[in-house]
Amino acid sequence: EPLGVTGVIVGRALYEGRFTVGEALAVLEP
Repeated sequence: EPLGVTGVIVGRALYEGRFTVGEALAVLEP
């Protein structure tokens, strides 16, 4: 997925305070 989309997902997760290990792996995995 485009870097911009990943950035939005990560940014939103961090902003909402819901950035879990599972979500981090989901973003990092292809």
